Amino acid sequence: MPENGHVRFGGGPWEKGSYEHLACGLPYKNLREALELILDRLSTARQAAASLLADAAPAPAPTETSNVVETKARLLVEAEPPRPLPASGIPRPPYLERLQHQLRAKRKERYDQVVALHQAGKGVRTIARELHMNRQTVRRFLLASAFPERAPRPAVPSKLDPYTPYLEERWRVGEINGRQLWREIQAQGFGGSLALVARWARRQRMLAPPPLVPLAPRIGRPPVQRARPRRNAPLATRQVVWWLLRPVEALKPSIQAVLEQMEQVSPAFGQLERLAQAFTRMIRARQVEQLDTWLEQASSSEFGELVSFATGIKRDYAAVKAALHSPYSTGPVEGNINRLKLIKRSMYGRANFDLLRQRVLAG
Repeated sequence: MPENGHVRFGGGPWEKGSYEHLACGLPYKNLREALELILDRLSTARQAAASLLADAAPAPAPTETSNVVETKARLLVEAEPPRPLPASGIPRPPYLERLQHQLRAKRKERYDQVVALHQAGKGVRTIARELHMNRQTVRRFLLASAFPERAPRPAVPSKLDPYTPYLEERWRVGEINGRQLWREIQAQGFGGSLALVARWARRQRMLAPPPLVPLAPRIGRPPVQRARPRRNAPLATRQVVWWLLRPVEALKPSIQAVLEQMEQVSPAFGQLERLAQAFTRMIRARQVEQLDTWLEQASSSEFGELVSFATGIKRDYAAVKAALHSPYSTGPVEGNINRLKLIKRSMYGRANFDLLRQRVLAG
């Protein structure tokens, strides 16, 4: 709740149809905070929900080993259509082949769209405007009798080419440190930079993940062990609050079953669930006639946080009732206020009120 206990539903120029501002504004925030404080105490219900979800959860799938990942990467590269060698005769790296294949597929899709629109009777200007393409590109596609393939670019020789077999051999035995590989080939006469070897190592990690090798014994302080989550730990409070604030029909049947189990374990949770869902339903459906009934139920409940929340609404009863009854909201004024502040602060200390007035009116 705010410090003064009042509930604010918006302020500014009236706008019709802005009910989302009411449904997602401060009242929901105040209710969410109150529910979190109450659910922190209802650990028994959250414990039952966690146990029910754990029993219904499927078994985790086994993780893939490095050999499986490497096999998938190799099959993906082999599935791509073969390309002729560039003019220099140097084969392209697999990652470049894969990138070119993806770019060609995207370009082919654009070509098919252009042809389809042209066959539908549309002109070059219309096609270029709808597909956000250059008119020259559209005209070139239409003049071509088939999909225009791009000429392969010649591969540029790299300083790393003579040392690639050695690097691949070291990679297979488990040496994946780019700086160490750079030192080793530098001793063999390599004159390139460390960044060149580091880029090669990053590409290798994507295309050929390194094998799992046993780590050397650690010297010094042992690593910090992260605390594992407790088994049978209560369900997170915010997760339950999210369920309570959503419409019941929007929840999965499994979640509805969890809420029913929590109500059987803790009758207090059942009362809290009914009050929370009644409030959200009243806000969404704009049921102003239900406001007095809900305030009486919340004030007579056993939850002090909801009693305080209802007291704050009673202090602003007329405004809250008008917000539920009227289809108008005052939220859009915030944008005009921000614009005025931005203009004022951008010229602060350098101009007077007359210029500020002119800039506001001209904008």
